[in-house]
Amino acid sequence: MTTITNDRAMTGTITGRVWIDSNGNDQFDPTEISVDGVPFTLRAMAGGNLVDGVDTSGNPSGTVLIHTGSDGSFRVEGLTPGRYAISASMTLGGFRYTYDSDGGDDWLIDVTVVADGTAVADAAGVAAGALAVTAVDNDSLAPLADASVSCIWAGLDGTFATFDDRVIKSVANSTGVAIFPGVPAGEYECRATTPTGAVSGSTFATVDVAETGVRLPVAGPSMVTLPTTGGDLGRSLQFAVMCATVGMGLLLITRRRTSR
Repeated sequence: MTTITNDRAMTGTITGRVWIDSNGNDQFDPTEISVDGVPFTLRAMAGGNLVDGVDTSGNPSGTVLIHTGSDGSFRVEGLTPGRYAISASMTLGGFRYTYDSDGGDDWLIDVTVVADGTAVADAAGVAAGALAVTAVDNDSLAPLADASVSCIWAGLDGTFATFDDRVIKSVANSTGVAIFPGVPAGEYECRATTPTGAVSGSTFATVDVAETGVRLPVAGPSMVTLPTTGGDLGRSLQFAVMCATVGMGLLLITRRRTSR
């Protein structure tokens, strides 16, 4: 969360959040993507005004610019009671505004601040992208039902391992497919884990305004591993040496007969 604070008695606070409303219910749900780095402009109106010292960004007097933080939220404290106009914007392929907390869908929000109170300025929208991830056995290519699929969205900056990355999760259906509807356009990194604990490597995908499908080969539960206990390992090595010795002997006999 990004916070601006100014110590002043009898002031109020404005908080807000931006998210991808994948189910379109105008409420933030824990499985939905909150968006970091979205700019908000706060402007005093009709009796409301920014307390001295809040505007530290070089904007004209009476306005302040703030960006959402790592959890997609912002908070401005120390505001004189009154009306404030808040506007936000986000440019993303296939994305459209659908909700803001004053009842509109234009991301132009009118809020009233009261002393010792907190006003809310939320904004949400829907994305047109979709991601379908298929988990399959690495050897047989059979679908892996109930695999857990986790994808990282690279965020607005399109770069992985930065502050605005977001993780989304789903479970594969009976055909091994995990569906992520209503996801924002951009770069994704996905991997799958089977119920038995086998893990795939990473697969990368670029999502636009249409459904994007990727396949994740996972080492299945039938994968054979060497025993790790001392006794079993010793017997296995002895058997392997014996087989190699017998093989070499048969090869020498065959060569001698051929030379005759």
